[in-house]
Amino acid sequence: MITRELFASISGIRLIQKRLSSMLISDSKYAFLKELGLSEESCGVFNGEWRASGALIESLCPSNNEIIACVKTGTAEDYERVIKAARDAYEFWADIPAPRRGQIVRQIGDALRGQQENLGKLVSLEMGKIIAEGIGEVQEYVDICDYAVGLSRCFAGQILPSERPGHALLEQWNPLGVVGVISAFNFPCAVYGWNNALALVCGNAVLWKPAPSTPLTAIAITKLIEKVLKANNIPGGLCSLVTGDGNVGQSLVKDKRVNLVSFTGSTAVGKIVGQQVHARFGKFLLELGGNNAIIVNEDADLDMVVPATVFAAVGTAGQRCTTTRRIIVHEKVYDDLVKRLKKAYSQLESRIGDPLDSNTLIGPMHSPQAVMHYKAAIAEAIVQGGKVEFGGRVLEESQLLIVFIEKRVKMAGGVHFLLGICTKDYVLLAADRSCFAYGAIVVTDEQDKKFDLGNKLVMLCIGEDGDVAQFGDWSKRNIQLYKLRYGYEMSPRSCHHWIRRSIAESLRSEDYYIVDTLIGGYDEFEKKAFLGSVDYLGNGLADQPYLFRGFSGRFCYAILDRLYRSDMSEAEGLNVLKKCLMEAKRRFVANLPNFQVMVIDKNGFRQLDDVKV
Repeated sequence: MITRELFASISGIRLIQKRLSSMLISDSKYAFLKELGLSEESCGVFNGEWRASGALIESLCPSNNEIIACVKTGTAEDYERVIKAARDAYEFWADIPAPRRGQIVRQIGDALRGQQENLGKLVSLEMGKIIAEGIGEVQEYVDICDYAVGLSRCFAGQILPSERPGHALLEQWNPLGVVGVISAFNFPCAVYGWNNALALVCGNAVLWKPAPSTPLTAIAITKLIEKVLKANNIPGGLCSLVTGDGNVGQSLVKDKRVNLVSFTGSTAVGKIVGQQVHARFGKFLLELGGNNAIIVNEDADLDMVVPATVFAAVGTAGQRCTTTRRIIVHEKVYDDLVKRLKKAYSQLESRIGDPLDSNTLIGPMHSPQAVMHYKAAIAEAIVQGGKVEFGGRVLEESQLLIVFIEKRVKMAGGVHFLLGICTKDYVLLAADRSCFAYGAIVVTDEQDKKFDLGNKLVMLCIGEDGDVAQFGDWSKRNIQLYKLRYGYEMSPRSCHHWIRRSIAESLRSEDYYIVDTLIGGYDEFEKKAFLGSVDYLGNGLADQPYLFRGFSGRFCYAILDRLYRSDMSEAEGLNVLKKCLMEAKRRFVANLPNFQVMVIDKNGFRQLDDVKV
C-alpha cells in the first residue's frame, strides 16, 4: 500500500528527474558540457575543494531561454574560506622561481588547447556569441598563456650605483599577493585569462568572481586549471573561484586581503569599485563600458569603411565595450555611405540565428534585460531625431535584434573640456559634466571634475576616470595636510608648482597619472586671482589670463583675444565664458550640453548655476 507521504516523495523525485532531463546538459547534442566536467548541478565555489552553500541558480541559453544546467553559488562564509585559501596559496607560490611558474602557466595553456573547441562551444551556448568568436575567445586565453611564459624569464630589475664604495643597488620586482578578478558576461573566458596568466607568472594568487549569468564557463575553466595544479602538487587555492551575486563581489572589492582588483563591466559600477578599492589604499584595474565612434572623412575608401563598420557594430551582437555605435561622416559622402550600409545590413538578416551554427554571423543578445536596454536606446535615438533605416524589430522567440539608425545632426562640445578665465579680482572656471571611459563618447551623465583644495583654491581635472579620481583625491588630501601641518593654506602658485612636480615625478613610475588640470584660486598675500594649468606630461603654465584643457579650447582663443579684459565684471566674464562654450559646441563633434561653473574671489569659492549650451 502506498502512503500519502510515499506518493509525495515519488512524485517529487519524478518532478526532479523531469526537470533534470529538460536541461540542455542532458541532451546528447550538448555532450561537450559533460566532457568539460559539468553536471546538472555544478558547484560554483572552489578553493582546492568544490564546496558551496549558497543559492541554486540556473544558467540560461540566450538563443532559446532554456536551462543549460544549475550552479550552487557561494555565500559570505564560502568567500571567507576561499580568500584564506588564496592567501595561503600565495605564500607558497611566491617562493617558486618565475621560470617554474611559467612552466605551470604553459601547462594551463596546453590544457585549454586540448579543450578549445568544447570550451568555445560552451562560451557560445552560455553567452550567445557565435561559435567562431567563442573558440577565438579561448584562443585569446591560450595566447596570453604563451606570452606569460615568455615573460616569466624576462623579469628584470635595474642595477643602480650606490653612494657606498664597493656596493650597488639591485631592483627586484615582487608579487602583490591576491588578485581579485571580476569578469563580465560578454567575455566570460578571455578577460579572466588575461588577468590569470599574467598574475600567476608574477607570483600572485587569483580569486575569480565571474558574471552571474556565465558561471558554467568559469567552472569548466577552473576544473581544467585544477587538474594542472594537482598534477604539480600546487594548492588549488592558487586559482580559486566564487560564483554568486553582487554581495560576493562587494566582499571581494572591500577586502584588504585582496591586493589588486581587476574589474570589467559598466562605467557606473566601475566607478564605485574604483572608489571603494581606493578608499582602502588598494590597487585596481578597470576595463569599462564604451560608446565608440568611427570618423569617415570625405576622402575615405567606402569599400573599406562599410565592412569595417558592420563588423565593428554587430560583432558579439553589439555587446562589446569596443562596439561601434556612432559614425561621424563628412557630409559629402554621407548619403552614399548610408545607402551602402543599408545594403550591407540587409544581407545580414539571413545570417542571424543559433550561435552554434557555423553559418550564423549574429547570435542573440545575452538576456531579456539587454534587449530592453537596447530598445530603450533606439527609442531615445528616435526622440532625438534619429531614423531607423533598417531593422529595429526584435525576433521575440530568440531575443535577436538588428538595427541601423540614421541621424543627421551636427554634434559639438569637446570630448572633455575645461575653461578658465582670470581677471585681477576673480577666476571663472567651467567643466563639462560628462563622463568618458572606454572610447570617445559619453557613457554616463555626470562626472565631477572639481576638487576643492582650500577655501579659495580649486583644481579641475580631466583624463582617465581612475586617474582623475586617484590624483584628485590624493592632491586634495596632501594639500589639506599642508594646512594642518603649517596652520595656513598653500598659495595658488605653490599649489600649481606642487601639482606640476607631482605629475612630472609620476612619469618616472609605471603608475603615472594621465590627467590634465586647471588650478584657480585667490592669493591672500598678493591680493589677486591666479590661474594655471598642468598637462599629463608635467608641463605647466602659471599666471595666465585664460586657459583651456581638452579638445575644444583652440576654437575659443579668437573670442577671448577679442573680448578679454583684466577688469571685466563677473557678469561680463560669465557672458564671455558662455560665448566660448557656444563656439566650442558649434565647431566640435561631441555633444556636451551641460557645464558646471564656479568663481573664486577674495570672498572664497562659489558654485554658479550650470551653463546649458
